[in-house]
Amino acid sequence: MVTVSNPAPFGLADYAVVYLEFEAPQKEDIAGLSVSIEPLPSYDVEAGRFILDLDIVVSYKAEQTLLRLGMSFLFQFQAGLPLADIPPYFYQNSVAIVYPYIRATASSVVMLSNRQSLILPLLNLVEVGNRIKEIMHSDTSSDSATN
Repeated sequence: MVTVSNPAPFGLADYAVVYLEFEAPQKEDIAGLSVSIEPLPSYDVEAGRFILDLDIVVSYKAEQTLLRLGMSFLFQFQAGLPLADIPPYFYQNSVAIVYPYIRATASSVVMLSNRQSLILPLLNLVEVGNRIKEIMHSDTSSDSATN
């Protein structure tokens, strides 16, 4: 048994679907799915609010777009926590935390359209987490983090 005595200093507080575009395929064959995720993070130090906006594109076969989805996720930290004090594991964990919401939303949209079921594949999200960290800690992150 593993005892956890040090809980994470953040939590997922809210999320929203910002936009959604679904192009039903002519045929029911949507094999060979690929998923691309572009993160647009921002952090409000004063409020301790980390907002992770994601642009998700699900394609099939020869890069034919099936679904374009914009989602926004709000993570809450302690108010006043400096960006430098956000734990390094947060960036990769944040994407892993929200991916089930992305999968559920995509599956629900396709199901409600009375099409072949869609289950997004499990992904290695390390690169997306690295990209979030890179954006937040780049020299130009003054636009992404407010003090």
